[in-house]
Amino acid sequence: MPHHRSHRAHAAVLGSGIAGLAAAGALAPLCERITVFERDDPPAECGPRKGVPQGRHGHILLMDGENALAETFPGLVAELEARGSCRVNFGSELRWFHHGVWKVPYDSRLIVHMQSRPFLEAILRERLAGLGNVKFRYRTAAHELDVEGGRATAVRVREAEGPEETAAADLIVDATGRGSSLVRLLAAHGYPAPREERLALDIQYSSRLYRPRPGSQQPWKALLVAQTPPAKRRLGLVFPVEDGRWIVSLGGYLGEHPPANEEGFLDFARSLEQPDLLAALRDAEPLSEIQALRFPTARWTRFERLSRFPAGLLPVGDTVCSFDPVFGQGMSVAARGARLLAAHVDRDPRAGDPKPYLRALARVVAVPWLLTSSEDLRYAGVEGRRPFWLPWLQRYTHRVFRLTGASAPDYDRLLRVLHLLARPPLLFHPATLARAVGRTAR
Repeated sequence: MPHHRSHRAHAAVLGSGIAGLAAAGALAPLCERITVFERDDPPAECGPRKGVPQGRHGHILLMDGENALAETFPGLVAELEARGSCRVNFGSELRWFHHGVWKVPYDSRLIVHMQSRPFLEAILRERLAGLGNVKFRYRTAAHELDVEGGRATAVRVREAEGPEETAAADLIVDATGRGSSLVRLLAAHGYPAPREERLALDIQYSSRLYRPRPGSQQPWKALLVAQTPPAKRRLGLVFPVEDGRWIVSLGGYLGEHPPANEEGFLDFARSLEQPDLLAALRDAEPLSEIQALRFPTARWTRFERLSRFPAGLLPVGDTVCSFDPVFGQGMSVAARGARLLAAHVDRDPRAGDPKPYLRALARVVAVPWLLTSSEDLRYAGVEGRRPFWLPWLQRYTHRVFRLTGASAPDYDRLLRVLHLLARPPLLFHPATLARAVGRTAR
């Protein structure tokens, strides 16, 4: 990670979610000035924002995502712990039911930190505000791009009900997420529409804050009761967050939607494959209303396949790929993308050729997209492209998932792939392959 300002560029970052904050932090050592434009009002210290409705629900930073943020914001992990984030050993302190088995507990040495998303965003905003070269402009939405001679030169913004302004910038980072208008803005300047890969999931999840009652004890710090596809389509999780609270999220695919009322929420928890989550709720005090969010489609916009793309323009985060939220990959891939963005700008200070960055970002996205899409497509009702080799992969990974109920080495390999620390071929390690094939033969 570079630690010097290599040029006097001004960067405009559109959006102040995790992707925008990570991008601003990654570019701060390289740019003279960074302006973060955000359409929302200034957020409460640790409160959810209107533009990030998913902020009220359970989130997780996977291990490599946390590593990427810690590189961008040195000392972040220690600060998270000091301010109340919960330290969880993913192998021994997360109780996880998955593909019909409970994962075998073991000391994975994969330590993740769990907190609410608004809490994490507030700490990142504080870090950026203390840098001196990062400025936030709230209630300011981007409407158009100026593109001249194949380069994005400015973004047109409007603050609240004020007049439109032209904000010139050497670099423009689109981190506006699922609602990004980037495809439309490019089309207005004659750029072709990129191909999209889509998965029609029809997921809805409902979440609520709880506090464990004094004296209650659980044999886990975090709990995940996952669906067993294709027969089962419901799941639930309990994640610890700051101030000794839990976020409890229930969700379902293809119309299996948890209600946002007390009786329906508990009935949905009762319908899960294992009773552990419902038992935990009986020993906890509700602290908030139930918040529901619908997520119809996962989407990967293939900007890297365009033959032309404006210089000086760099998309990141959900603007490029919005994953199935059940797998918890979005924040981590955004953090990894911001790290990649900074490396590219260090080599090409004004992003004169963004294509190498877009291709590299596509390689970062490809692995988590494969991991999630291959699982989502186990459901016949999910619409999406099904390669000819997919059934074979799904049969094999199902056997690996079953192995992780008894074999710590196989579970460790799976966790390293899921946490983006290793590539999927690790799941074909000779020992895992032999056990999976042996299981099939038996």
